Amino acid sequence: MSRMSLLLLTPLVMSCGGGGGAAIPGAKELRGIVHHLPIEGGVYVIDVNETLRYQPLNLPAELRKDGLKVRFVPKSRDDMMGTAQVGRVIELVTIAVDSTG
Repeated sequence: MSRMSLLLLTPLVMSCGGGGGAAIPGAKELRGIVHHLPIEGGVYVIDVNETLRYQPLNLPAELRKDGLKVRFVPKSRDDMMGTAQVGRVIELVTIAVDSTG
């Protein structure tokens, strides 16, 4: 492959990305409430407020409790769709029980 071909293909290959996502812009640690929704066989979401809902891909089993207050850092997974399509699909970078009330 010629040097020119490599120079032209490099940006294309780099832009394809591989299934990852980026931290949601400006997202630091968020607070929300875990809810179980009885749709599509059951799905867990984290509601931050009335209009902002996330559907985490990797919510630990011990935190799958309806009404549990949590602190978390989301990572966008815009390359995926949730089966229930009830919120923005995210990967949890960190998550913990919110004991601040």
